[in-house]
Amino acid sequence: TGSHLSGFASYGYQIDPDDKKHLIVDPVAAEVVRKIFQLFIGGLNINQIATRLNQEGIAAPREHKGNQGIPLSRGRPSLVEVPNGWRQQSVRRILDNYVYCGHSVSLKTTTTSYVTHEKVRNDRENWIIVQNTHEPIIDEETFEIVQKIRQRGKRITKNQHNKGPLNL
Repeated sequence: TGSHLSGFASYGYQIDPDDKKHLIVDPVAAEVVRKIFQLFIGGLNINQIATRLNQEGIAAPREHKGNQGIPLSRGRPSLVEVPNGWRQQSVRRILDNYVYCGHSVSLKTTTTSYVTHEKVRNDRENWIIVQNTHEPIIDEETFEIVQKIRQRGKRITKNQHNKGPLNL
């Protein structure tokens, strides 16, 4: 049905107080999300974006949640235990999050073993996507532009490329 199933909302959204299975836009954080997408399209890399957000004094996702009195994710250290500020991982997670287009996404990861509970990312074609379940923060075109830029920028490591029969 496209209901929001997690107990936590992605940065840029809040859980609707009238319906815990629905997301509403957090106006302050949504502006930061839009800014991140525009800076990336404008040519800044992930590290440069994180640096700029820190220089501008913009609260990182965990700080923003803490400032609003929203409980932090279970099992994660408190704000006191973790240095504040934007990190590359936070920016990358935002740029990769299809939820910002207004869609509910599930099955992004799968558990490889019920014993170890190790999770791996599913390919995008295996995700379950329910369209238009909440207000979008960015449009599909912007999201796709960013994904194409990110694909172009991925490097092939020695372990990823196929070696020819003479290159052993």
